[in-house]
Formats: sequence, structure tokens, C-alpha cells
Amino acid sequence: MSVTALCLALASAAAPASVELCYNYGCARQAVVQFDDAMLEATAHLFAEVDDASSERFAISLAIGMLARAASADAPLGADLGRNGLAEAGVEGRMDCIDHSNNAMRYLGLMRARGWLRFHATGPRVRRMRYLVAAHWTATIRERATGTEYAVDTWFRRNGYPAVVMPLALWRRGADPDE
Repeated sequence: MSVTALCLALASAAAPASVELCYNYGCARQAVVQFDDAMLEATAHLFAEVDDASSERFAISLAIGMLARAASADAPLGADLGRNGLAEAGVEGRMDCIDHSNNAMRYLGLMRARGWLRFHATGPRVRRMRYLVAAHWTATIRERATGTEYAVDTWFRRNGYPAVVMPLALWRRGADPDE
């Protein structure tokens, strides 16, 4: 076992394995979800061979997708289709950007607590405004070596898909991964 893998295993053993997640737009509902050892080990494995900031951002993106998919066992989050749309109207488990950004922050907090983040620090939730009325929220991380901030946005995709991770400056200008 490599030193990195051993450190991750030791840090993981002490950290909590549950998070409180939001859904139904504006965090109207919350549910505490518990991640079992198998899920935590599979998620930790994504970080075991990370050797730079770029590969850690990729691991973060995948890990958030895995955790969100697993969370659907304890909460109706699997009903979320991504973005906000009429198809989700009234659906239990739908999520807007407020729910998504809060949940992403909690997944990132779990990663931080378990010692999986070596090249990034978690940042605050941030908001951008487009067209004066279209507010959009995201979770953020900051690369330790450069100070570069990144948006970690799960709202664009259906629940359980990898998070969109992009430079925060680009996200603030209204970047959309589908445009």
C-alpha cells in the first residue's frame, strides 16, 4: 500500500459518513443520508492516485456524481433531471441550484473531512446574476498552489452525473457546459 493510500485510509476512518442534503427547491426539504463503507472506499479510491490539481478536480467531479447517486437510496434525489424544467414540476426530489450548491458543498465537506483533498481547499457557495433576475448558485473550490477558484456545479446534469468543474471566472461570466 502506498503512503498516500495509507494516509487516505487513516483519515477516512475518523470522519463522519453521513450528510444532510436538500431538495424540493430552496432546501424546502432535507434528508440525512448515510454512506456505507463500500461506497466510501470506492470514492476514496478515486483520490488514491491523484498526483496534481487537475486530476484532483476530475476526481472531485466523479466523486460527487458517485455520492449523489448513492444518496438516492436514502432520499428522493434520483428524481432530479438537472436544470429546472416543467418536467420536474411538483416532483418529490427535484432540485434547483440552491439545493445543488448546498449539496455539493456538503459532499466537498465530506471529502475534506476524510482527507481526500490535497490540492484544493473548499470555498464558499457563490452566486452569479444574469439578466438582472436569473440568479444561479454553485459550490466552489480553490487550488492551493495557484489560488485559482473553480465552480463545482451539479445543477446542469441529472442527479448522479459527474459535477461540472470549471474556472470560477468563466462560470461567473455565464458559461454553460452545453453551449
